[in-house]
Amino acid sequence: GAPSPDRAADLARQREVATAFLAAARGGDISDLIALLDADVTLTGDATVSGSGRPLELHGAAKVARGAHSAASRAEASQLALVDGEVGVVWAPGGHLQVVLRLTSRPDRKITAIEVIADPDRLNRLQLALLPE
Repeated sequence: GAPSPDRAADLARQREVATAFLAAARGGDISDLIALLDADVTLTGDATVSGSGRPLELHGAAKVARGAHSAASRAEASQLALVDGEVGVVWAPGGHLQVVLRLTSRPDRKITAIEVIADPDRLNRLQLALLPE
């Protein structure tokens, strides 16, 4: 079964948002990232992401854009993927999954939330399928 027209349109929108996010992160211009983000966007990451043993949480477009900008080298090697049936981003250097991004966006394509997953146990529970570029 093919997805319903509404589901196919939603996946196409998700892919458009994720593609734009990766392009902006790779491009190095922080204003391009800010333009994609809702003013009240939230980035959350598990304790593995922060390295401090505590979960990471950033609020606001400027802070989240700076965080994404600082990970530009990872963006270069990242790919789009279906993550539990939704379009997201994976970073798997040398074929070893390290980080998954789940993006939540509004119908107007503004990103409202980014979840960064790096905990190996959580990564192992995800259903992933790489998407062609």
